[in-house]
Amino acid sequence: MKLLFICVCLSFIFSCSPEVRRDSVTIGAYNMYLFFDGTDDGWEYEGFRRSDGYTHERYLERIRSTAVFIARNIDADILILSEVESPAVLHDLLDAGLRKKGYSFYGLASAEGSPLSVGFISRIEPASSALHSTDGERAILDLSFNASSGSIRVFGIHARSRLEDGSEKIRLHQFEHLRSLMSDACESIVIAAGDFNADPRYPEEGMSIYPAADISAVPLKITGDPGLASEEVYYSPFMDSEEMMDAMGTYCYQGQWYFLDNIIIDERALDGLGLEYRGASVIRPFESMDILGRPLAYDASTGRGYSDHFAVMMNLRTF
Repeated sequence: MKLLFICVCLSFIFSCSPEVRRDSVTIGAYNMYLFFDGTDDGWEYEGFRRSDGYTHERYLERIRSTAVFIARNIDADILILSEVESPAVLHDLLDAGLRKKGYSFYGLASAEGSPLSVGFISRIEPASSALHSTDGERAILDLSFNASSGSIRVFGIHARSRLEDGSEKIRLHQFEHLRSLMSDACESIVIAAGDFNADPRYPEEGMSIYPAADISAVPLKITGDPGLASEEVYYSPFMDSEEMMDAMGTYCYQGQWYFLDNIIIDERALDGLGLEYRGASVIRPFESMDILGRPLAYDASTGRGYSDHFAVMMNLRTF
């Protein structure tokens, strides 16, 4: 296990930040869509190099636009961010106005050989932070936070893309790793958030809806029924038809909607003690959609759009 790189703002910034109510914590997850910084390092994807028009000035425009978008639409105390190239992106987002919204902490779980990583920005100071990675997997971000009625353990994940050959097996290993980490956590509430690149409604070896036939070996058993959550089964409000009646998904591919972005919680967020699950939503403001209501990905040639994913949020609060 390697230590996570954490950048903390100066102490005088803290005194200017809005006070966070620790009896109410909102968790968010957002795939930022190929958010490269303004420096060419040689591993940038096509369309995101200086020679393609993705100049430092265009990058700064994107930073400013994204900071405004997050401030207006994703009011999360802890926000897990996927597809971020470097800590500079997170630092620049805070500088572009998110510090004024109370975000004083950020970090990136970078793994060797990968141009894009999973990170976070937060209004709450992490009590501890780490990353977990094994060969062939993307790193899993590991954060602990203290709240008024207990602590919260948040794992940030960006699983391997479905478009890559052999990706299901790689996701299986990563989900096994995540399941082991969540099972070993002894905090009052355990949460995993991010882009899982798997929709539990379409079962695969690593993730499936519970109950279903022959899934005893599936590491991430997911339910949309809070009454079925247990030590072995995690609850996802995004699989709960009563919670998500008007949401088709967070990602649309060839006309088919998927809930690739998710936040799953263990039974301790549903036991009537301390912080409890109190609602979730898919964030899809008008400016983030195309004319068909699909996520509008950022186009470096025009500077328009944000991401090919919608963000998701979940609220926990005490009675």
